[in-house]
Amino acid sequence: MPKLLIRDLRQVVSPAGREAPLRGRALGTLDLVEDGYVLCDGGTIEAVGRMRDLGPLDGDVAELDGRGLCAVPGLVDCHTHPAFGGDRVEEFSLRAGGASYEELHAAGGGILSTVRATRGAGEQGLREAVERHRGWMLRAGTTTFEGKSGYGLDRETELGSLRAIRDAGGIPTFLGAHSTPPEFDGADAYLDFLVADVLPDAARLADAADVFLERGAFDAVQARRYLEAARAHGLALRLHGDQFTESGAIPLAIELGARSVDHLEATGPDGIAAHAVSDVGGVLLPASALFLA
Repeated sequence: MPKLLIRDLRQVVSPAGREAPLRGRALGTLDLVEDGYVLCDGGTIEAVGRMRDLGPLDGDVAELDGRGLCAVPGLVDCHTHPAFGGDRVEEFSLRAGGASYEELHAAGGGILSTVRATRGAGEQGLREAVERHRGWMLRAGTTTFEGKSGYGLDRETELGSLRAIRDAGGIPTFLGAHSTPPEFDGADAYLDFLVADVLPDAARLADAADVFLERGAFDAVQARRYLEAARAHGLALRLHGDQFTESGAIPLAIELGARSVDHLEATGPDGIAAHAVSDVGGVLLPASALFLA
């Protein structure tokens, strides 16, 4: 396969040199290369620079005229749930009528309604769902996506979800601690099962583990237990936290060195201040907040 040179680009937006977490004004800055090029080899970007600095290229090189165009990196979606069955259309009217998400969840809706549909989809159905959602993301410019399990809540469906995400080119996250399924007598019993029977195999498929730290899901003590077990298996850590109530997700994430805390709608001033000076990423999900408001 020849190398690919995209030449004479009006602008190239390059993220090079940004290894540390960005804060404050740095979040709004871009590295722009005027009259630039992008050189790719085997699907990997090999070099970015100005045309005037481009030297002779060896070997077979296919060239693409980029005059008048701007090259930007593909978008990265760091929080997705692509592996699920069914939908929640029937809950929309209930939400519009004033029912809270927590009320629906307590009545067996929300996450648990999707769990029932996901278990019934089978691994092939989950693969088809992930591929469909991957196609939607790609058409919108997302070229890298993190994908969570968490709608199976049993061994086979969770592992099948992770395989489907991995095989579609996603970065899998094991969200086994999303909710407690009805066949278990409480969250602690379910965590016993996750840690002993699912996590060792999930760690071979996943890049990270995630937990829903929230009232009605898992508390801070339970989240710590799950995350420490995941870390012992070599997984990076993520948290769903402070979505409806301030749950202690920020201090726990900082202490354990988590990669990110996601949602954060209910984080208070002290949590914001502590988060701002930490290396823990913060992932905001405005569409989720709008739908669940």
